[in-house]
Amino acid sequence: MERLDLLITASRQDTDNEDFDETTGIPDAAFIRWANRAQERIQARILKQKPSVFQKEKVTQCVASQESYSTPADLFLGTRIEALYYTPSGQDADYYELDLKGEHERLTGQSNHPAFYIRRSAQLLLQPKPPTSVAKIRYTYQQTLPKLDVRRGTISAITLSATELTAFTLDPTTLTEDNATEITNKQYLSIVDKDGNIKMANVAVTSIDLTTGVVTLDGNHTLDTSETGAVGQYVVAGKFATTHSALNDNCERYLSAYMDWKAQRKDSSNDATESNGELKAIEDDIVESYAEAEANVLGVPIINTEYLAPG
Repeated sequence: MERLDLLITASRQDTDNEDFDETTGIPDAAFIRWANRAQERIQARILKQKPSVFQKEKVTQCVASQESYSTPADLFLGTRIEALYYTPSGQDADYYELDLKGEHERLTGQSNHPAFYIRRSAQLLLQPKPPTSVAKIRYTYQQTLPKLDVRRGTISAITLSATELTAFTLDPTTLTEDNATEITNKQYLSIVDKDGNIKMANVAVTSIDLTTGVVTLDGNHTLDTSETGAVGQYVVAGKFATTHSALNDNCERYLSAYMDWKAQRKDSSNDATESNGELKAIEDDIVESYAEAEANVLGVPIINTEYLAPG
C-alpha cells in the first residue's frame, strides 16, 4: 500500500483541497484522522468474516515465581486472545496449550508449571506460577493494526546497547515545529523504515530540540525482541504507528475513498453524496471478498471412528 502522505496528496487533488495553511483549508491532521477511522472500520468488518487474517504471535520470557504477565499492546479491543501456550523448557517442541478459567480458581502462592490462566483486564495470571525463568509463553491473538501517521523526522544519530535505546537525534534541517509538537503531544514515537516496517515502538519522549534535533527520552527504552533502529530511518508520532497501512493493497481504495468523502462533506460539496455511495460499494466489495471460502478446504477431523468402514 502507498505511504500515507502520498494517499493524502492524491485525496487533496481528487477533492480540490490542495491549498491550505495554518488558518485556511483542511490540515493534514484531519486527513490522518480520517485515514485511521477508515482503517479501523474496515478492519472491524473484515474481522467478522475472517478473524485469522489479522492473527499474530508473540513470545514472552517467563520470570520465576511471577504470576502476572501483560497482554500484547496491539491486542484487538484488548480481548481477542485466541490461544495461550506454555513451554517449561523454553523449547518450541515442548509448548502445550493453557486453558482459560475464572478468578475463583486462582491458586494463590503455588509455584509449578501452569495448567491454565486467568484474564484480569490487561493482565494474564498463570496458574500455578512458573517456577523457572527458562520457561516461555506464546500468545496467538488478533492484532490491532498500527496507527497511521506521516514521517515526522529522519534519524541522523542513534545510540543502542544490547538491550536499550539510550539516545538519538533527528535531522534538524528537515524537522519542523509542527512535527516535533505532534510527537511530544502524543508522548511516544515509533521508528519505521522506508517501507513502513516498524523497527521500534512505544518509545517514550519528553521533548525535542528544534535547533539540534536531540530527542530527550523519558528514560532509556528497553528493546523488545528484534527491535532496532538505524540512521536514515524515520520517526512517526504514537506508541504503535507506521507510514504504511498493514491492510492489503485491495483496501487502499477504501482509505482513499473515505478521505475523499470526509473532505467533500467538510467542504459541503454536492459530490459528498455520490462519494458516500461509492464508499459503501467499495466497503461491501472488500468484505464480501474476505467472506469467500478458502480455495484449500480445511479438513474435518473424524471423532467417531466407529462409523468408518473396515479395512
